[in-house]
Amino acid sequence: MLTAGAEDLARSGALVGDLGHAGEMLDAQAKAEYQRRLQDLENEIEMAGDVGNKALLAKAEDERAALAHELRRAVGLAGRDRKAASSAESARVAVTRAIRLALDRISKQDGNLGKLLSTTIKTGAVCSYTPDERFPVSWRL
Repeated sequence: MLTAGAEDLARSGALVGDLGHAGEMLDAQAKAEYQRRLQDLENEIEMAGDVGNKALLAKAEDERAALAHELRRAVGLAGRDRKAASSAESARVAVTRAIRLALDRISKQDGNLGKLLSTTIKTGAVCSYTPDERFPVSWRL
């Protein structure tokens, strides 16, 4: 199987490069407001715990989890902002989802292999396989 280099793709007229994005998922003001609300929720959780108000405690913890999820979705590694409607982000999510699905299927068939692969395969902007030195692998082709 032949693979084309970037120059070959460019000469062929194929689309090469990023398709763009719709801007940052959260702007600086939104992130600051999320952080302030998280601090308020921490105070509410502490107060609800002190007075034993389980309903208020559960509500505040649920909101805190939702806000934290949104912040994790909008902010990547090292605090870099993720872009909304980014072709690169969409591809990253699709590849990560496909790899996780494959690892789940492998784990159902062979739990040890699934665990080994889950700890040695990393996904993100760059996907990689780093062999575990404790388990040397001998490939047969």
